[in-house]
Amino acid sequence: MTNQPPRRTGLLELLRNSVGSQFVIPVYQRNYTWTANKEVRQYIDDLCAVLKNKYDKHFLGILIYLDTPLDSFSREFSVIDGQQRLTTTFLMLYAIRDLLNETKDPGNITLASQLENQYLNNQFVQDKLKFKLKPLVNDDDVYQQIINKDLNNIKNTDSNIYKNYIYTKDRINDLNKNGFSFNQILMAMDNLYLVCVPLSSDDNAQKIFESINSTGAKLTASDLIRNYILMTIPSDDQEIYYKNYWNEIEKNLNSNAKKLEGFFRIYLSIKYKRLCNINSVYSTFKEYYEKEQKSGLSPKDILSDIKDYAKGYNDLYYLDITKFKNPIKNELIDYRKIDSEMPAPLILEFYKMNQN
Repeated sequence: MTNQPPRRTGLLELLRNSVGSQFVIPVYQRNYTWTANKEVRQYIDDLCAVLKNKYDKHFLGILIYLDTPLDSFSREFSVIDGQQRLTTTFLMLYAIRDLLNETKDPGNITLASQLENQYLNNQFVQDKLKFKLKPLVNDDDVYQQIINKDLNNIKNTDSNIYKNYIYTKDRINDLNKNGFSFNQILMAMDNLYLVCVPLSSDDNAQKIFESINSTGAKLTASDLIRNYILMTIPSDDQEIYYKNYWNEIEKNLNSNAKKLEGFFRIYLSIKYKRLCNINSVYSTFKEYYEKEQKSGLSPKDILSDIKDYAKGYNDLYYLDITKFKNPIKNELIDYRKIDSEMPAPLILEFYKMNQN
């Protein structure tokens, strides 16, 4: 552990005191999955309860992060658990900033600027550390447009980032119309508190990530595999590997957790020449990955191989049948009618050999 013990802290106190620090959602983390009609609604309901003095303070949850010094002034907080509520908090703060600016009131505009400088931005740092939250790659474009007040040009309006920003903004606006000032709302946010658990590079962040299943969405086998691979890669290179390999693997299978788990089961069955148990996909993958690394293969070699097989798996099971020509088209129609995974490893291996 770091020299810093776990501590209880107010939500905004944490951001105020994180001078020169950036919370980073690593590429190996699961996507931002909170929705407006469930988790975000509950979060704001809790805020309303504090605001209306139903209780003085409210416990939001635990924030676990890897604390890495970058230089004498700056630090990186790589979030291991708590990214959903942390990302939602930043969306809420941007919603308040924008509502303040929309009033055109000089006092509110000053408050909006103070809010940015205290909670959202770092001062006197290099550009890449300017913002206190760096979200997942998948969410980054929409999030940056919210930062830049460029809402009219957001194309991905189906993203949870965008939907939750709009929902949060509407709820905060309603509170303001019902007589609560923006300062009161911010004070109530600081009465929402977290227990922060900072880790150092000496701690086994991978083991901690694996054990986190008590709150939030359950970790899937593909969540754990993605995390396991990317944590073996230096942090400076993780985003490159994510974009060039893991993102392509997910795109081949529509980022569907069930499809990804099914693929890895077949992939491992090919490698071990026996059908992998559906309940041990992750543990079997770890065993395989460690064995391949010991044999001299790099993460790039292994990911490249997985990417090739993922494309073949998608072709065999999910690609539009009209994309194929005879004779394989007719054979594939018949094959897809077979309700059995037993022949899948052999068929996929033959298909991949044929593609090469």
